[in-house]
Parts: sequence; C-alpha cells; structure tokens
Amino acid sequence: MLPEASCDLAFFSNVYKEIDGRIEYMKKIKTALKPGGRVAIIEYLPGLVRIGPPQAMRLQPEQVIQELSAAGFTLVKSYDFLPREYFLIFGWTDQK
Repeated sequence: MLPEASCDLAFFSNVYKEIDGRIEYMKKIKTALKPGGRVAIIEYLPGLVRIGPPQAMRLQPEQVIQELSAAGFTLVKSYDFLPREYFLIFGWTDQK
C-alpha cells in the first residue's frame, strides 16, 4: 500500500523468509522505490545452531539473490561483518 516512487530504501531484517510469494511481493516493493532506491535484506546464515530460526526456515543467500533477480533487482553489495547473518543490498535492473 505504499505510494509509487515514495521510498529510498526497503529494509528487511530477518523477515524476508516469512513472506509468502516473495518474488511477486518484491515486484510490488520495486514500484514503491524511487529511482535509485535500494532493498536491504538481512537473514540468518544456514548452518549455525542455537541462535535464530530453525534451520528448515533459513534461506541460502544464493536463493535470496535469485529471487530478487527474478523480481527485477540486481545485487549491489554483500556484507559479511555480522557473525550470524548475511547482509545483501539490491538495486534496480530496470527503470520501469
């Protein structure tokens, strides 16, 4: 329900895995972003135990990258400074 071209950044911290129909959802997010807008996603790394969601719920970074690519985004930057999570930044691959 965000207005078109109203956001500079859409930030998802440990919730992306919870979204149903993620590719279609991210296509809708793209319409809410201003030109040059970004999407930031932080999710727990698979394989770590005791902290975070169950392993079965965790997504590989490659899966997130593929899904965002299918929604019209491209990976801009990947950070690894978080000890238990990955941090991905995406930009547009087209301008509508």
